[in-house]
Amino acid sequence: MIDHLVYLANDLERGCDQIEKRLGVRPVPGGRHPDWGTHNAILSIGPETYLEVIARDPDLPVPKRGVLFGDRPPPGPIVMPVTWALRCEDLEKTHGAAAAVGVELGEITPGSRERSDGTLLEWQLTHPAAMPMGGVVPFLISWGDSPHPATMSPSAGELIDIRLEHPEPERANAALTAMGCDVRVAKGRRGAFAARIETARGPVDLVGRIPLSRAERSSVKIQRERSEGIESQRARWNAVTQAQWSELAERWFHASDRAEDPNGRELGMSIALMNHSASTAVQWRFVDAALDVARTDQHLKQLAAGPIEHLLGTFGDVEIDECERRASEDPRFARLLTGTDRHGMSDEVWARVRSIQAQVDAPLLARTGPDRPESTEDGAQNP
Repeated sequence: MIDHLVYLANDLERGCDQIEKRLGVRPVPGGRHPDWGTHNAILSIGPETYLEVIARDPDLPVPKRGVLFGDRPPPGPIVMPVTWALRCEDLEKTHGAAAAVGVELGEITPGSRERSDGTLLEWQLTHPAAMPMGGVVPFLISWGDSPHPATMSPSAGELIDIRLEHPEPERANAALTAMGCDVRVAKGRRGAFAARIETARGPVDLVGRIPLSRAERSSVKIQRERSEGIESQRARWNAVTQAQWSELAERWFHASDRAEDPNGRELGMSIALMNHSASTAVQWRFVDAALDVARTDQHLKQLAAGPIEHLLGTFGDVEIDECERRASEDPRFARLLTGTDRHGMSDEVWARVRSIQAQVDAPLLARTGPDRPESTEDGAQNP
């Protein structure tokens, strides 16, 4: 469940002015955070959801680790979204689930503050400064037995929608799914955050950019350049004719026949690049060309252990139907599949490949166990 939204201001009073102007209700003082060098004000936007305005507290010394969000000051007097919090009871489990998909939420630490009325609030949370993916992925919080801040602050309405954007939405969504959150991130050139709140005045959208750190901007730039490079390579592969694929396959097989051929390594790298950057339709075109020009069992093994294993190991859930169709229509293709090993295939895909292999009378590789092949040919026999 969404616990709260965090908006950063250069000055707390001015930040509250802006929120009051938009929502019609002024956030009330929440408390001070000596360990973070900040203070906040809060406003309820649901029975168990609130909006937090946070700013540097000029009366607090700067903590050793710096002021929270101090590296992301908003421009001028503008209050801007900086991150959000997801409430969960099992912080350790959810923290580990996010780490399993490559998103680090920071250490889990306890926190507390005493309200002006003497009420002690205690919580546990992952450190907000971790800012995974620029803050698009939330930090985690658990209030335990403490009263929820939303129940002790004036209501501005109810949060009815949250929209997020990031240049790498797939990674962000993988983390959110692992964390048990159904919020989804859309693709955008920058980090973006929009919250729609139903107020007494009608729906209000609080929209802003989430600034990415220098490291995140660098990562996004690298990913974009990599994506553009793959698209450029894919366009080149699409332009290759079938005759050129046949020529490449012949040269590839010829180089493997001659162990000291200086072109062997370069040709092998070209095939590997094709495997990782060409569409599956193009990869099948190469398989067709290579199967046509293969002259020995060694050539078939080479094709099976390279492009075929890559297709099935990477795209097997989609391409296994095509493999079964080809095997049923072409005995030579069925025999080609007997040269493959599991190589990353799912249990279902591997079982279906093994079913095809079991029907071939003269397999390229004999099976000594469920996943352990051994060669049965000398490499010079005509298939």
